[in-house]
Amino acid sequence: MNRARTRLRRTVAGRLAVALAASLACVLTACGGSTTGGVGRDPNAGVVEAPTGCDRPTAPVDVTIGIRPSLIFSNIYLAQQRGYFADENVNVTLEPVDPASALQLVSSGEIDAVATGMTAGLFNAIDSGLNLYPIAPGGVDGDANQAQFFVRTDLVESGEVTKMSDLRSRRLGMPGAIGAGASQKVALLLQQGGLKLTDVALQNIAYPDMAGAFANGSIDAAYVTSGAAGAIEERDVARPFGDQSVFVGVNTNAIVAGPSIVDERPDVGRAVLRAIMRASAELQGAYHEDTAIVADLSAATGIEPG
Repeated sequence: MNRARTRLRRTVAGRLAVALAASLACVLTACGGSTTGGVGRDPNAGVVEAPTGCDRPTAPVDVTIGIRPSLIFSNIYLAQQRGYFADENVNVTLEPVDPASALQLVSSGEIDAVATGMTAGLFNAIDSGLNLYPIAPGGVDGDANQAQFFVRTDLVESGEVTKMSDLRSRRLGMPGAIGAGASQKVALLLQQGGLKLTDVALQNIAYPDMAGAFANGSIDAAYVTSGAAGAIEERDVARPFGDQSVFVGVNTNAIVAGPSIVDERPDVGRAVLRAIMRASAELQGAYHEDTAIVADLSAATGIEPG
């Protein structure tokens, strides 16, 4: 089987131990009954029931969420695929957005929320006065065996790079620059060799281009997502490198809402968050063994399961 097509199950299994929002009570105070009931994974069932008695919008409302294609936001994709937004009387459109303009679009109300990285740019935007509200996490790494950092095969086989400190001054590919979400994880890994981000030559390369960059020798190492890792492993242009357990539990992504669903329509904001929390509750524990979840994520994202 084409290894690139096996990545969904591995990603769902390892990378996306999606965390619940920080406080169920904050969102469920507008619902009837106990604030601890209604949302949570039933170990004997794969589907979480919607909480009852909440202040849902009385008529269907439209909400646009900007998103970059990534299974790190499986909670959004699953909520959409399973109709959890619709259960809250919210019609959600998932719209691809340019990361460079996404935060401004959210703050101005042109879109209602964005799934994005928790980057220096986000915090600088909030500090500058933009109305941006991180309301929920994306996914966190849950599998130390899920390769995300690679060194070019010829460097490994020749013995030129045998330990992390050997990457000093070498070209390291990742999307964005220092302060981007990827740089946080690269920094954790480089620490294994006593290195900082400024000790390597960072190259701004998009994930889909990583395999080609390894193949033509333009980078020596790279941090990648699971989809890009599949292409790299299939072509054997680079090998997993370093202790990747440092990524486990590290969250560098968030769902950021704007004033249109926080200040102007708070009932809509709560409805959106309840739907996401409901999906997140189903993405805990051994959810990767749930064939229905794997099938739904495949249908929502277009990534074939392994």
